[in-house]
Amino acid sequence: MIARAKSIAHGGAGINYALEKDGAEIIDKRFVVGDTGAEIKGEFRIFQNLNTRAENNDLSFVLSPEPKDGQKLSNEDFKAISDSFLKKMNLEKHQAIIVKHTDRNHAHLHLFVNRIDSNGKAYKDSWISKESQTKADQIAREMGLPGRAKSRRPKRKSQRRSGARSLKNIQRYCGSAPRISRRTGS
Repeated sequence: MIARAKSIAHGGAGINYALEKDGAEIIDKRFVVGDTGAEIKGEFRIFQNLNTRAENNDLSFVLSPEPKDGQKLSNEDFKAISDSFLKKMNLEKHQAIIVKHTDRNHAHLHLFVNRIDSNGKAYKDSWISKESQTKADQIAREMGLPGRAKSRRPKRKSQRRSGARSLKNIQRYCGSAPRISRRTGS
C-alpha cells in the first residue's frame, strides 16, 4: 500500500476535489457533519481558531492499495484501513473525512484531517510522509496485503561515479590518498 501525506492550507478545496470526483464515496466522517468542502472546513476552523500560531492546519493523506487488492476490498475494508491508519497516526480523535475514489484503475482513499485537536494543540507534522508510509506498510502486513514495491531502479551513472570523484578530490587537495583495492575493500 502506498501512502502520501502533507500538511496543507487549502483543505476546503481538497475536500471539494475529493467529493466532486466521479465515483467518490464518503467512507467515514469523524466529528463533522458538513456535506461540502466549505462546510467541513468551517467546522475545522472552530478548532483551528484555538491555535493562531500553526500554519497549514489541514492534513491530506492518500492511501492506495495495490490495484488488484483495491478492487477486492469492500467499503468496510476501506473503513477498517482508515480507522487503523488514523489510530496508528494518533489522529483518531481529530476531525476528519475519508473519501474513496474509484476513478482510476485502482481504488484509493483520500483522508482530510484537522491538524488541530479539540484542545487547540497542533499535530506535529515533521516527517509526516515517511511516518504515514511506515504505518501504511504495517496495516498492509496486518491485513495480508502486499506492501509497496521496492524500487529496483539501477543507480544512475552520476551516482556510480560519485565515489571515484570523491577519491580524486581527496587526492587533489591532500596530495595523495590511500589506494583501496576493489577486490578486498582494504
